[in-house]
Amino acid sequence: MATSDPTTLCDWCVKILCTPDPVEKVTLTKRLGELWNTGAITAIGQGEPPSRPARPDNLEFVAPSRAPRLGKAGSLQSRIAILHALANIEQWAIDTALDNIVRFRTCAPNESTDVDNYGAVMPQEFFSDFIRMAADEAKHYGWLTDRLHELGSHFGALPVHAGIWESASETAHDLACRMAIVHMVHEARGLDVNPTTIQNFRRAKDATSADMLETILADEVTHVEIGHRWFTYICEKRGKPKRDAFRKIVKTHFHGVLKPPFNEEARRAAGMEPDLYHGLDERDPGN
Repeated sequence: MATSDPTTLCDWCVKILCTPDPVEKVTLTKRLGELWNTGAITAIGQGEPPSRPARPDNLEFVAPSRAPRLGKAGSLQSRIAILHALANIEQWAIDTALDNIVRFRTCAPNESTDVDNYGAVMPQEFFSDFIRMAADEAKHYGWLTDRLHELGSHFGALPVHAGIWESASETAHDLACRMAIVHMVHEARGLDVNPTTIQNFRRAKDATSADMLETILADEVTHVEIGHRWFTYICEKRGKPKRDAFRKIVKTHFHGVLKPPFNEEARRAAGMEPDLYHGLDERDPGN
């Protein structure tokens, strides 16, 4: 490591969260993954994540409801808009993965019914999972922005929104809520809609983008699985039934309706059985 590099995992994550330039953010995230995987960093440490990850001053932010219309990939403009929106999501996904590491490095007192686990550092696998997730998202961001350049555009050419981070902020108080909303709702919705997006790109004879999106989709299945696995872990620590906990959290913290169609095959591959989420669109308190 360079002498100026952070020496703990949490310090690295905070450094990346506070890095506004997306290219530098991607480079640092990949570097962190290499250092962790080779054992050059072993200390978890602790840190204070920013209330909002840094972004370049020249990005135009709009409310999610006012984001550019994406269309169905039938035109070059539509394909650029879709790839730009996905690049924006991937950048927030880097940040949420790293924020998970710093913010939820321990089982806080209100996160466990087992007194012996109060304040205990999360298992090593927790940190490895989210470092891998962040590195995947950094890789995806690079692919998407490279493709944007090939199509004559660039990231920042269109307005962006912070909808994912708004959900991350609302769930910053609780690991189970963060896993449920960010990874088991938002990322799982990506599993639902991405196959149609891929089909639309193929219909537009943009096989290069379609092939890239298929590879990204396969990675995203593993990300939903990670969220589901740690949600299950914390539910077991609390002695709470997973299905009941998930449905209560979604009804409280997801400001939308979780409705079909669902990509059942991909969700099952990620460990999410239909009974977990089916019927939530009915808004029935008894479900």
